[in-house]
Amino acid sequence: DGEKLVSSSIDGTGIIKIWDVGTGRCIHNLREHTGWIWSVTFSPDGQTIASGCNDNTIKIWNANTGECLQTIAAHNAWVLSVTFSVDGKILASGSYDKTIKLWDVETWNCIRTFTGSEDAIWSVAFTPDGEKIASCGFEKIIRLWNVKTGECYQKLAGHKKEIKMLAVSNDGKTLASGCFEPAVKFWDAETGECLATGKEHQAPIRTIAFCSDNKTVATGDNDQIIKLWDAQTGKCVKTFQGYTNSVWSVALSPDGKQIASSHLDAVIRLWDVETGECLQNLRGHIGLIWAVVFSPDGTQIASCSDDESIMVWDVNAGCCRQTFRYPNPTEHYQGGIWTVAFSYCGQFLASGGQDATVKIWDINTGNYRVWQGHQSWVWRVEFNPDGKTLASGSDDHTIKIWDIQTGECMQTLQGHTNNVRSIAFSTDGQFLVSGSEDSKVKLWDVRMGVCEKTLHGHQGLVWPVKFAPNGKFVISGGQDGTLRFWDISTGECLKISEAHNDHISSLDCSRNSRMVITGSLDETIKCWDVESGDCLKTLRVPRPYEGMNITGVKGLTDAHLEMLKTLGAVFNQEN
Repeated sequence: DGEKLVSSSIDGTGIIKIWDVGTGRCIHNLREHTGWIWSVTFSPDGQTIASGCNDNTIKIWNANTGECLQTIAAHNAWVLSVTFSVDGKILASGSYDKTIKLWDVETWNCIRTFTGSEDAIWSVAFTPDGEKIASCGFEKIIRLWNVKTGECYQKLAGHKKEIKMLAVSNDGKTLASGCFEPAVKFWDAETGECLATGKEHQAPIRTIAFCSDNKTVATGDNDQIIKLWDAQTGKCVKTFQGYTNSVWSVALSPDGKQIASSHLDAVIRLWDVETGECLQNLRGHIGLIWAVVFSPDGTQIASCSDDESIMVWDVNAGCCRQTFRYPNPTEHYQGGIWTVAFSYCGQFLASGGQDATVKIWDINTGNYRVWQGHQSWVWRVEFNPDGKTLASGSDDHTIKIWDIQTGECMQTLQGHTNNVRSIAFSTDGQFLVSGSEDSKVKLWDVRMGVCEKTLHGHQGLVWPVKFAPNGKFVISGGQDGTLRFWDISTGECLKISEAHNDHISSLDCSRNSRMVITGSLDETIKCWDVESGDCLKTLRVPRPYEGMNITGVKGLTDAHLEMLKTLGAVFNQEN
């Protein structure tokens, strides 16, 4: 009926929100899940909500009360997509375990499992008659399945990269698919023929849907752009531009004079610490940049992205010197690169990401080695200052210590009960600190392989952690927006700064341990005095209407005011 909207997130909170479309008010917060919620959908009658999560479960909810009606132990890996048949009698789910399952809505029993996909399934969709299912994912093809027999009777090939989303028109005649190329393709559902390809997006496509006329398709991408397409011709008929520019990673140069930051707009920025001036904008990536790091001598920056590349930048020249990609993606790689780190000698890079491997790159030759052992995404890699080992933290809840020369996994540190988002070595290399989605910070003795202390206090997941170079304290940043300083010897929380209005995504510390920098999803970078806890400086990329005074402007609704303020406009309530 268009009166409610349901949303989910991969922010680690495990919360689903139900919204009143008319008022914009959140009606219910659904809190039963324990991880990233990849997919939510209403039943055709609007009475039920289904959700799929990386805790491998599907949950069924009462859309009116928010009550959890059923929990289904659905798959052997993350549930990435859930969708109801048009008659509401069957729920389909697609998973990282490469299977599609059909569930009887009356009993919630699994009535059929489709096997045959060669990789994770990102999206599933019923045809309106309920007789077919379309699926897509990492294997770069669309499969069409017979619902009654479970047979894959057709494969639609043409995309060059993983297909994130697909949709079926209301009359069942056309399919639309969006991928990381980025390109949107339109297919004849009966013959499998590709009718048209639209290539106007500049960033990976995240979502796709048919309009009610069956002729128009809407797509959304990482650049916050929505496009409307003619499904027959593949021509873009309209573009809508959104705006937000969260900070995903920050790094302080070894001399403490510059900050490198990566943002949602796929731009790396270099800032002068003293003046707060943005010195350079480095462009080259086409996907979200997850991490930026300085080389030990400060002359280079390495960055990694959703676009499946690592770039090495010359700081002085402001240009990309090298780009590393896997020469055989089907053999060694699938998905984004979440983390990159320089070795202390500056000769090697380590990377990790969605394919659950750790890779070591020779910067001079481009050659790489692949280390396997993790069972899920690798969120963080860090070289030990001793030059002999490397640590990696993963979605499989573990930290692994690797021998750099042999690639052997020497130790697996277990203790976290959720994804390990961040790790860092102490300056002497004897200790490791880790932050996790289980809200805990842990201190590990690397040599013994044991957890020395568990630090409690953050509300929600812990993203960045860091040892102060002087070895006296540990710093952590959380989803709760707080920056916390911990005494290493006692585990006591020495100081809490209410640092940001949203997740702290990244932090770094100066070599003299006197200043900490933080980056946040609230779009700001802040510099902090460690001793006083004061914020020394706030850096922000100017928003579209930065500083525009809208006080006294007539005809603006509350929604207009909020939107303009979000985009940087100033409104004085007292006037």
